Amino acid sequence: MPVGLHFLSPTGSALHNKEEYNQRPAFEEQKRLYGALTFEPYKSTSLRANFETGRTRANRPITVLPINAISDQWYAAGRPGYDWSFYDDPARNPNARAPWADADFLFRAGNTGGGKITTVFSSPSAPEPAFAFKSLTPGGSGVNQVPPQIFNPLVNRDLGSDTINFVGTTNIFNFSGAYWTGVNVLPGQLPGLPPAGIKQQGFTDFSIFDFKNRMIDEMSRQGDTFHAFNVTFEQRAWADRAGIELAYDTQRIDKRIRNSFFSQGGNSEIRVDPNVTLPTGEPNPNLGRPFVHYVQTPWRNNFSHRESMRATGYLKYDFKDLKTAWARWLGRHTLTALYEQNTVEAVNYTFSLVTDGAAALSLNPNPSTDARRPAIIVYLGPSIIGNNNPLQLQPIQIPQLHAGPTVAARYFERSATATDPGRFVDAPASFFELNRGGSAQREVIKSQAAVLQSYWLLDHLVTTGGWRRDEDYFVRENIAFTSNPANLNDPGQVHYGFNDFSFPSLPPPNAAKEIVSYSAVLRWPQKLIQLPVGISVFFNQSENFTPIGGRVNGYGEPLSSPQGRTKEYGFNIWTFDNKLSVRVNWFETGVHGVSFSSSASTTALFGGILGAAESWATEANNNPHLAAQAAADVELLFSPLPANFRQLYGFVVTGTAPNLGVAKSELAGRGDTTDFNAKGVEFELVYNPTRSWRIMANVANQETIRTNSLPFLKSHIARMLPVWKQLSGRPNGRYPLNWQPGDPLLAGTQTFGSYIDANVLLPFATSIATEGSASAEQRKWRANLVATYTFGRSSIFGGRMKGWSLGGAVRWQDKIGIGYPTSRNPDTSPNVDLQHPFYAPAETNVDAWVAYERKLWNDRISWKLQLNLRNVFGDTAPIAIGVQPWGAISTARLAPERRWYLTSTFSF
Repeated sequence: MPVGLHFLSPTGSALHNKEEYNQRPAFEEQKRLYGALTFEPYKSTSLRANFETGRTRANRPITVLPINAISDQWYAAGRPGYDWSFYDDPARNPNARAPWADADFLFRAGNTGGGKITTVFSSPSAPEPAFAFKSLTPGGSGVNQVPPQIFNPLVNRDLGSDTINFVGTTNIFNFSGAYWTGVNVLPGQLPGLPPAGIKQQGFTDFSIFDFKNRMIDEMSRQGDTFHAFNVTFEQRAWADRAGIELAYDTQRIDKRIRNSFFSQGGNSEIRVDPNVTLPTGEPNPNLGRPFVHYVQTPWRNNFSHRESMRATGYLKYDFKDLKTAWARWLGRHTLTALYEQNTVEAVNYTFSLVTDGAAALSLNPNPSTDARRPAIIVYLGPSIIGNNNPLQLQPIQIPQLHAGPTVAARYFERSATATDPGRFVDAPASFFELNRGGSAQREVIKSQAAVLQSYWLLDHLVTTGGWRRDEDYFVRENIAFTSNPANLNDPGQVHYGFNDFSFPSLPPPNAAKEIVSYSAVLRWPQKLIQLPVGISVFFNQSENFTPIGGRVNGYGEPLSSPQGRTKEYGFNIWTFDNKLSVRVNWFETGVHGVSFSSSASTTALFGGILGAAESWATEANNNPHLAAQAAADVELLFSPLPANFRQLYGFVVTGTAPNLGVAKSELAGRGDTTDFNAKGVEFELVYNPTRSWRIMANVANQETIRTNSLPFLKSHIARMLPVWKQLSGRPNGRYPLNWQPGDPLLAGTQTFGSYIDANVLLPFATSIATEGSASAEQRKWRANLVATYTFGRSSIFGGRMKGWSLGGAVRWQDKIGIGYPTSRNPDTSPNVDLQHPFYAPAETNVDAWVAYERKLWNDRISWKLQLNLRNVFGDTAPIAIGVQPWGAISTARLAPERRWYLTSTFSF
């Protein structure tokens, strides 16, 4: 048969979609281009190809209300400020108390700079920063330290040795055990310890800012580009009883995420600036103003390239072709076989800005240390100190942060001589980008499968049997900053792509498994034995295996791929000439080795080991006399761990005092697992009272029980606990300047033991408390009701409403557990009350739509105009998602927003 153009069918489409949200100016803009070509030279032969390319730009809504680091206790104390210069001036402070002595629990220095170079935007829409300064002016006899017994008119009038911090108000979560005494001890808690189960306190309403309709952080951007191509060749034979399909698919997706401050999970806190005097000795022009402090959450680039090759063949046979009556009972059968190879290459890494210049280099010559991360402050509203004004915020609208020159930074400069009083100087400053770690990997999955589907006994029995084998091959290479010994300030390579790595075509084998599944559906023979309803029953059992390469625990040991088993059975009933149908399905799914994380997992490794080790390993920068003790503490901390632990996380100490620094990185693929078993039942109903009216409803009940949760974290805590207890009295971070062994720690100093208790042991206890019992954190019941009515000649209005249709939906979700009452046992261990969880209420939302459809251009074109209204009815107040151990809401998210869509569709 000759090939003609009428066998060539090209199609194409283009899309430009910009979606805006109630939370202005959040948006998502998509541009796509699609093309397809079908070539059919013969009836049984076809070649199909298509491509798609596009990009997305977005700043998506922030759905969780931010953290509130302005405590009720600070308000109750009269909104005090903090003036270190008062304690440094003997004329004003005859008692000569230390500057930090009265800071107590109301203020905190750690999260408001910690010695970093702090860049200040004095208004939320400032086009550029106003000034920058080092947020800590250290006391001591070393270089760039305020020396004791040498008068300085700005920072040392009492001739003491004081460290001057830039502080901020703090979250109740960070209150030290010294606050939780006397009348402040809550029921069921113990004095001197933070309440078991206490959480970061967030805002829970819209009194300070209209979080629902305004975006608090307008800086962030998320974007991606993608390109896809697919070609498929299909050949059928033997009157379509046999066939083969060969397919090739390739996809490239590049995602770039530059989230700032709060956006998309940013955990920045809103604070009030109580500093009467800056650490530079100057009056603070922003006293009492709310601010957000950003320590440069890393930006992220995720690139992936997928390539798939698949061969599928099928063979059909119908016994009725034998032309005998009995053969029809043997039915028709289809055997399908598949071979597929999927290859995925991925490059994922994070990067951030780093401060540069003389002020930054005075902190540390190594740019990978936390001290070199820029601390950026944006003031969000007017002062609330010295007045009774309510807290009010404005959205962040400063320009996008980027590498390059910035405002000059002020810091204390001094030579280490016996007579130099030191001085504050302004030094040019800039930002440059630095890689914060990641990984590149190649994974190949080879799959073989066969499925036999059979229709027996005049289609009254349908069986399906399947076999599948998956083989996973995997290789990975870590991405990390590498210090240049010849130039410690060299950022090295920051950005990576696929051309920076060379992986073997077939990586080393990782995992392989065969699974078998089968199912059956039995229909009642209505023609033989008439029943008032039609009925069928079904049963299905299958194994599940997901080949995942590269998962490791916190010690770099490989984790096996998840696998499980699913069983379901039920029945279908239909009646009233198929106007009413009902389906009931019972199911049980058990999965072993599912990825499962807890905040305690990361903290137990980074805060509980690597972060503490970094602080103590660099202690000689501030307190040279503590160098030996701190070094011993570091070795004790690492002593229970595998010998290669430091190498796994790239933990390297560089430089010499007072320029010691630490490099560290994440372990790619690190995680933990759990097992779970889910049981439930689903009920579905479809009813068509008339040809114009359709009603659908479904109700589902499910309970999930977790077992074997966090096996690595359990073993890691058991291994580390004796050492953590030995080091519990150390400060969480650096020692106070000039601290001597045996001296008490200053008021407000969080101990390492308190940090581990609040951030590791308590979250861990909560995570495993529900093992073996039904999880309250899952909604037990869900229900949906959908109804659509299409007007026509047979409708209640006759032909007058022809073409119109309307409908609605109700979505209901049961209450959900958001926390448990938690107290302390006499031995200080937490006690989680599983019998009385705190619940968030059930949720009900209503949707509606109306449409009009008609033919145009002599019935050649179908036109449909539809208006969809989502969440027409429903609570608009914030929804609780976290709770304090005493029952107060700790965290809240926005209710689903009310939205509308108007779409116009032309079909031809």
